Amino acid sequence: MVEIIAELSANHLGSKDRALRLIDAAADAGADAVKIQHDPPDGGLTLDCDRPDFTIHGGPWDGRRMADLYRETYTPWEWMPDLMAHARSLGMDCFSAPGCVEAVAYLEACGVSRYKVGSFDITDVELLRAIAKTGKPVMVSTGCAEPSDLVRVVDMLSDRLTLLHCVSQYPTLAYNAELWRIRSLAEEYRVPVGLSDHGSSGGVVAMAVALGAVVIE
Repeated sequence: MVEIIAELSANHLGSKDRALRLIDAAADAGADAVKIQHDPPDGGLTLDCDRPDFTIHGGPWDGRRMADLYRETYTPWEWMPDLMAHARSLGMDCFSAPGCVEAVAYLEACGVSRYKVGSFDITDVELLRAIAKTGKPVMVSTGCAEPSDLVRVVDMLSDRLTLLHCVSQYPTLAYNAELWRIRSLAEEYRVPVGLSDHGSSGGVVAMAVALGAVVIE
């Protein structure tokens, strides 16, 4: 059976009530779990800077400063117990992708069942070690990973690891999905493999399942 995980991401737009309603929508759509993101509370994902390197170019946020966008999309950590309880009341799991070691400690206190590591964090060895110490299952996206990154992750987490093939294009166009990587990752690393989908094509998801994906995020 393929697990379906709904990505809450920043779609709450700063409203806890909206976040709870999005969990309702995920349950109505048949999702098995909901994933949250716990970014550093001090804005550590970027610098508060006006230079072009810290401004988004193209796409729906063209011209926006990264610091401003991250402030708007930040999920307050203190929401997590209520979000988890609400998801459980609807028969779903609720877990998170921590963006720093401190978030791992907080999520452990909340009692999360597992973790997700985004591909942009795959080189954060300190974060990976903190998650590994919990002994809990981990899903790791591969979009930005080099082969050496994957070898390290598999070595650290192989007994509880699921790799998620993804393409770090937002949205990912169907012809760029590179779904052949699902079988390739499974054969090379001998771990379960799923798809972290950044597109809008149901056909891509169906093909991923046909190629052996065990989870769709």
